[in-house]
This record gives sequence, C-alpha cells and structure tokens, in this order.
Amino acid sequence: SVTRNVITITLAPGLSVASLPKSISLQTRFGQYSMQYKREGRTITLTRDYKIPAQEIKTRDYQNFKIFCRAVDDMEARTIKRKSGGN
Repeated sequence: SVTRNVITITLAPGLSVASLPKSISLQTRFGQYSMQYKREGRTITLTRDYKIPAQEIKTRDYQNFKIFCRAVDDMEARTIKRKSGGN
C-alpha cells in the first residue's frame, strides 16, 4: 500500500512564498514516490506519497536502484523559497 504524509505550513505574518518546487512523481520497478505542493493564501500543503516494497536488489540491478534512491533524496531536499513582506 501507498504511504501518505501531509504537511501543512501556515506562514507567519510578514512572510510570503517566493516560489514552491514543482510537484513531481517518479515510478520505477523499485517503487514509486511523489511530492505535491499546493498554496492557498497563507497555507502551504505538501503531500508526499510513496511505496517502496521490501525487495531483494540483485547485483546487476544495484546501479538502477541507486539512481532511484538518489532521485528520491533529491526530491526530499528541495526547499520552499520564502521572502519577507507581502502575502
């Protein structure tokens, strides 16, 4: 089954979003991962869905599995850019 995490951020007065990362989805034979960003007024909602089943990675598949894992790490490292002032 897919695991879902929803994170809601309410911006403090005087802060606004300069930019949100693009929503993204990745699906491979090793698993699936997506991160959706949504802004409504002062509220930002991040929705992360993922499914990485227990599996045995064969030596010949390790390089592709590593690429999948790095892609997920890169998606997790993206940041919301904020700025002072405005809504």
